Amino acid sequence: MGLDREPQKLNSLMDSIQNQFNLTEKRIVVDLRNNVESIISESFSKSVIIYDLKDGKLILKVSNPIWKTEIQLRKVQIVEKFNSYLGANIIKNIVLH
Repeated sequence: MGLDREPQKLNSLMDSIQNQFNLTEKRIVVDLRNNVESIISESFSKSVIIYDLKDGKLILKVSNPIWKTEIQLRKVQIVEKFNSYLGANIIKNIVLH
């Protein structure tokens, strides 16, 4: 049953599970959702839902066209703020829905 394989370290098993199910990206989304008020602003957090993160693209659901335009105009600054909070250049772009 699997006893013929070499044992693996727990860290490498956890890494492979995280990669397999994109858990790292999911954890980032949850972290950003929980802290969006302090990262950007309260009004942003009330008008935008951080939906998902896939391949460096942060997917946002926007409540109205005015906010969609505002985010489009400030996309670079928003990406910088999120990446600064995360401490790494994880988010490459923002996709609006």
